[in-house]
Amino acid sequence: MKRLLLYLVLLTPAILSAQTKLVTDRDEDNNIVEKYEVLKAAPTIKDGGYKKYTYRNNELVCEGFYKNDQRDSTWKYYALPNQLSLEGQFHADQRTGVWTAYSRGMEQVKYDYTTKQLLFFKAPPADSLKEYRVINGADTIIAHLDRCPVYLDGPGNMIKLLVKNVVPRTANSDEIKGEVIIAFTLNKNGSRTNLKIKKGIGFGLDEQVFYAVANLDGQWLPGILNNKPVAVEYLVPVKFNIPAPHVIRVSRMIGQSVQ
Repeated sequence: MKRLLLYLVLLTPAILSAQTKLVTDRDEDNNIVEKYEVLKAAPTIKDGGYKKYTYRNNELVCEGFYKNDQRDSTWKYYALPNQLSLEGQFHADQRTGVWTAYSRGMEQVKYDYTTKQLLFFKAPPADSLKEYRVINGADTIIAHLDRCPVYLDGPGNMIKLLVKNVVPRTANSDEIKGEVIIAFTLNKNGSRTNLKIKKGIGFGLDEQVFYAVANLDGQWLPGILNNKPVAVEYLVPVKFNIPAPHVIRVSRMIGQSVQ
């Protein structure tokens, strides 16, 4: 019996390998290379290991596993070469268990998607000190919160996504400096409504920042005041310094420097 079990364990990877094949997709325009396994009998169905790299520098962006075309098991995401920014478990394409967001190797957010509990949160200094506009129907007050709103993928990953999705296409001035501010209502249940451009600088950048904020992946937890969730106005400021046509440097986002 032991020999039979050992034989089955050794044989399983060979069986799986015979059922799948490795695919490599290269997208130079979007700076992406994907390597993943698909079923030989159904080549549009991902089933097996998955890795995404940058096209130009071959830096690992994320890695995980697909089962029947759905994310499954442990997934890891990277902000810089070999620097983990987010990790956790998927089951049937849904997050489950504890997910941890990092910034420069330090934990920022730890949240259990199974029990819906925030296990750890290190607020950015700018967020923990600021006052928020608390919304209660037609009434608003300005207050320091007991806990500021939480982006569960971490502030560092928010910056990464915004930088990735904001690229000037219509800027044609010799120099563009200024700040775009996107505002939205973060409701008591963590949903976002009333997105708007609160401050703009033109050149097509306002719309790009708006689109990037509107399409942020990840969930939010509301702010807490007097031990209760409250709706607040949340601001996302993005500062630009573009010294020459079509050259962009996003110098500061949501209170943090971006190199």
